[in-house]
Amino acid sequence: FTGRRARGLFVEYEVTKKQCWARLASTFSNERDWASIEIDGQLLPETEVEMDQLAKDLKIVEMWTIEEVVRAMRNYDFLVIDYIQLTPGETTDARTNVERNMKILSKLRMEQGKIIFVISTMPRAAYDKEDISVFKESGNVEFAIQSGFLLTALNPGIAERMIKVSVLKNTRGPVGESFWLEGS
Repeated sequence: FTGRRARGLFVEYEVTKKQCWARLASTFSNERDWASIEIDGQLLPETEVEMDQLAKDLKIVEMWTIEEVVRAMRNYDFLVIDYIQLTPGETTDARTNVERNMKILSKLRMEQGKIIFVISTMPRAAYDKEDISVFKESGNVEFAIQSGFLLTALNPGIAERMIKVSVLKNTRGPVGESFWLEGS
């Protein structure tokens, strides 16, 4: 994306568009948390400037089918899907839908060179694991992804927390390594 900002499509299946924007806005504000912004919609002037700029580069939509996503992607450089288990499909079986939708996303990545971030949840049985089995429907997700990361809050409930990022799959580098991010 040399010389220009990347344009992204964020497809939300877990929270509303309003909730998603409130969470994003809170990352630009030290004084207002996402719950307050969600309730009253009030932004500090500097947060409003940041959100106006972000709105030029990021489109957030709710509950699109995978076919709608594919049709729109020619206008975007990257895609975020939150979260893949809730992506609508042809059946009522989430596992079947994940398998189908991951194949379509993999094809989109290969044919159009799109960067795709897929957010997935992990089953309770995997809470103490740090390997590829943490992904629900791990066979389908593992096959389609180039890189997989597990994010773990090391001190949850504290405003300034550290997030451990464990590398579970990486087709272009080491696996099994970890690094840390400071979160808020």
